[in-house]
Amino acid sequence: MGVVDPSLKSTKVDIETLLVVRVSKRIRASERWKKRRKKEGRNRRKKKTTMQKGG
Repeated sequence: MGVVDPSLKSTKVDIETLLVVRVSKRIRASERWKKRRKKEGRNRRKKKTTMQKGG
């Protein structure tokens, strides 16, 4: 998002909607991770391997 096209600058509403969509996606992902953490609370070994891989 460092470079902004002039065509996008003229339409501020589109940028705002894109930001909203991004935030909503992030919130959904975080909710998913929370559910996964609750499920994988018993076996912590799996969590460590996923963290090392960069997941």
